[in-house]
Amino acid sequence: MPLLVHRSNRTESLVAALADHLAAPTDDPFAADAVVVHGKGLERYLQHALAQRLGVCANVRFPFPHQLLAQIQRAALGEVATWSRDALVWALLAALDDPEVLDHPAMTAPRAWLAVDPESGDRRRMELVHQLAALFERYAAYRPELVATWTDPEADAGWEPVLWRAVSRRLDASDPSALARRLEQALRAGVELPGVPRRIAFFSVGTLPPPTLRLVHALATHRDVHLFLLSPTRDLDGDHPLLSSLGRLGRDFERGVEALSDALVDTWTTPAATNVLGALQADLLEGTTTRRPLPPAPNVRLHACHGPTRQVQVLRDELLHLLDTVPGLEPRDIVVMAPDIEVFASLVQATFSDGAVDWHRRHEHPGGLPRIPFRVADRGWGRQNAVARLLLGLLGLADARLTTSSLLDLAELPPVQARFGFGADDLPTLREWIVGSGVRWGADGAHRAAHGLPDDDAYTWRFGLDRLLLGQASSTDDLLLDRVPVTGVEGRDERALLAGVLDLVETVLDGVSDLRDPRAPSAWRDALLALLRDLVDVGESGAWQLRQVEQVLGSLADSGFDGDLDRRALIVWLSERLSTPDPGASFLSGGVTFCQLVPMRAIPFRVVCLLGMDDGAFPRTGARLGFDRMADDPRPGDRSVRDEDRALFLEALLSARDHLVVLFTGRSPTDDRPRPPAVPVAELLDVLDATFTTDDGEPTRAHLTHGHPLQPFASRAFEGATPAYDARMLRAARAHLREPAAARPFLTKAPPPPPLPSTLPVDTLVRFFGAPIRMWFRATLGTWSGPDEVTVEDRAPTELRGGLEVWALRSALLDRALQGDDLTEGGEVWRWAMRGGRLPMGMPGEVALRTVLDEVTALHDAALPCLDGPARRVDLDLPLAHTTLVGHARLHGQRAVELTASKVRGKARFATWIGHLTRCAAGLDVESHVFGHDATHAAFRAVPADEARSLLERLLALHHVGLQVPLLWFAEASHAWAAARERDRDPLRALSWGRYQEPDAETRRVLGDRCPFDPDADLSDVPIPPGCQAAELAEELWAPAFRYALEEAG
Repeated sequence: MPLLVHRSNRTESLVAALADHLAAPTDDPFAADAVVVHGKGLERYLQHALAQRLGVCANVRFPFPHQLLAQIQRAALGEVATWSRDALVWALLAALDDPEVLDHPAMTAPRAWLAVDPESGDRRRMELVHQLAALFERYAAYRPELVATWTDPEADAGWEPVLWRAVSRRLDASDPSALARRLEQALRAGVELPGVPRRIAFFSVGTLPPPTLRLVHALATHRDVHLFLLSPTRDLDGDHPLLSSLGRLGRDFERGVEALSDALVDTWTTPAATNVLGALQADLLEGTTTRRPLPPAPNVRLHACHGPTRQVQVLRDELLHLLDTVPGLEPRDIVVMAPDIEVFASLVQATFSDGAVDWHRRHEHPGGLPRIPFRVADRGWGRQNAVARLLLGLLGLADARLTTSSLLDLAELPPVQARFGFGADDLPTLREWIVGSGVRWGADGAHRAAHGLPDDDAYTWRFGLDRLLLGQASSTDDLLLDRVPVTGVEGRDERALLAGVLDLVETVLDGVSDLRDPRAPSAWRDALLALLRDLVDVGESGAWQLRQVEQVLGSLADSGFDGDLDRRALIVWLSERLSTPDPGASFLSGGVTFCQLVPMRAIPFRVVCLLGMDDGAFPRTGARLGFDRMADDPRPGDRSVRDEDRALFLEALLSARDHLVVLFTGRSPTDDRPRPPAVPVAELLDVLDATFTTDDGEPTRAHLTHGHPLQPFASRAFEGATPAYDARMLRAARAHLREPAAARPFLTKAPPPPPLPSTLPVDTLVRFFGAPIRMWFRATLGTWSGPDEVTVEDRAPTELRGGLEVWALRSALLDRALQGDDLTEGGEVWRWAMRGGRLPMGMPGEVALRTVLDEVTALHDAALPCLDGPARRVDLDLPLAHTTLVGHARLHGQRAVELTASKVRGKARFATWIGHLTRCAAGLDVESHVFGHDATHAAFRAVPADEARSLLERLLALHHVGLQVPLLWFAEASHAWAAARERDRDPLRALSWGRYQEPDAETRRVLGDRCPFDPDADLSDVPIPPGCQAAELAEELWAPAFRYALEEAG
């Protein structure tokens, strides 16, 4: 039978020819036909296209080339090639582990390479065998005559033949090249092929190795074999620049096919040259360029953007424009291809999922941003499988530092959360507990010692978990079992949450400690599956995740490798397996298809978009191995990553029917410097310049290439032929262009007053007057301007960083001092501070603690004259007009003494004043003293009980007002104002508002840059109750405090 070759520049024409071929009657109407394809996406397209033409696509199988070849080998020779990539990897690894092989005199180079980093274990071996396996596969496919000589030890003295023979012995089967030779001989000798389809079609195979092509030719002597080739041109020797630069690989393959074919059937379709894309494809077909005017509304558009994020944003706007303006265009008619889809996958998910209107209801909500339906194909299945990510994470932890962030990352995986009873909303709480317990890195002291550090468990997981557990056994933070308990975890729900995270961490620490030693592949499978089942709960909907991992680990156990495998080598092998794309998943699934730019994906789409066409990213450059013999002797038909990528770009040009969109990084997102596009894109622009003339004399590229601003809310983004669609960004752009308008009133109407509390802790009243506007935001609006989440640290502290850490330690030690604890070096407080998760370990911590203790001791000594006798606690329960104040007082004789880590200024004075009024109102005839940093001191004499109660009721009334509207009380600034008035000085000049202004965002949100004490300041947008102007409050509230201040306190 003849080998019949069909060629066309249109996939649709090839599909029509294939349909006619399959529709022809055969001797056996029940015999299946075979259509060989290179991917599931093409299979799905052909099934749909054939069904449209034939009414049904039935009894047609779509094997991959290697699957059909295996079927033919089995039928003709009774055996199948077992030299798969994975089998080669394990056989090569076993060969390198065999002293007889590795010590061979010819193996000098591999021995030297492996000896470079002997500490890496089998990792370098595994990396090497993956490279060798790929190379040996190429040798067998493209250089069969070379490997045929390697069976003879005398024919080639290199080290590759030594490994080749060792692999052959281990696999105990014919190598693929030998099997291919035998198969070709058998086919030409007329061997029977039971079970092999009578009709076989190879559809859109972009290239085949020359020996495989010879097998196809030999197969045609037995079967009706047709090749359907997509070709850009009828003239392989044409001088079109793009054919010369992009078409080498396809041209070599076509010439090889022509040499072996018995008949050629060409079905060329000349595209209408009425638009840019059609003219470009017509010129490619003829193999030459024709000068012509640039058509209006060009359908080839290039977008120069600032980085990947802006590329995806601009792409969305471009697609929305096309879907609005191109008649009948649907999302399923669009494909977006990228050299590395993983770079863009998360950006696509975030950008295309962001929209207020469902696509099918967009006409009901004009002006809303519609969500274009989409699917991302070709992602490595390991990236979409949380159990697979957990598996790699656990293996990476086995000899890692076990940092806080590394284990918290595991807690973010949904199957782990389901197993241990918490959710994503609980993560901030878990993070706060773990960080607050002092965990930084290391399982325990022994684990730190294994990393070359002292055997000290401070800041390890054991240290932090013990502190959290002790917090459940103790209500104080007193030293217990050489730990300072972490308190504050209260209630059944929080305790259950704590139990879950403790169980998780203990399970991980125990599990990864058992993963450090090498073991047999089957033992690895058993250990890893047991650990995973302890750590995940996938449920019915996620069972596929565990099933996929079980299959991979099952193939590991069945690898046939009989040695022990190092964990680092296992990570390399697993990473390779888990990065394999899930074939056909999400391809042609009804929405816009985002996929990898891969060979043989010449499926026609009305709109073809190429994303990430950046210089350096495309075309990709495969790393050339120094021992690659094919690179030293290149031949026509040899594959290379760079040539394949160029061919892919040409295929994409042929696949576009209505529009071609190319996006690239044309400017740096950091410094706005111009960047060139990928070389094939630059060549396309050169061809467009040479093909089309413009009315204004500008190069064609100036009309087809559109530069975009860095920000999506720049006004330029909404100009031109395809303005951005996001109405939110449009409002931002308009706001930026408008003249600054008068600020709208922040609060035009006070919310209803909250109910008066029946009891109120004194501390709550103190905190309110420390920052009443912030308290109003929290209590009334439920907002918080503090840090969104706790900062996770992965290194143990080496110093006390910043004033806040010093202040916190000083405050804690001052509290201990007032309790009468021993402050001497080596005493109880010393041990409490060193084991409290605040200080560096060892000598640096001791030096820092000694410095702070000296300051605390000095402050405590200054307060000693006021500390008459031991402290006694007095509980306070003070009924007032509408609320009962509750708290306690700590008295030394007839004095209440407080020590503060800060200087005694307005805020500390007023806090002491509130406490003083509470004690006096309760009938305690006491003085109140506060001693602060840098020898600052304030004190108040006793206030009559009735007056104290009256003053407290006024403060409670202001507290109630301050929960309805922002109260213009600023502890430091109000004190400065009132003190100046007390001394008959100009208060506004003494105030220096910029110096005293509260730093919190809430105050700035209410006042901006206005000074509330300035009588000329316009505060009309701030609701101010009578008697609550800032100056009025300052004078009213500070006057009695000044009146009862002890003058000697200063």
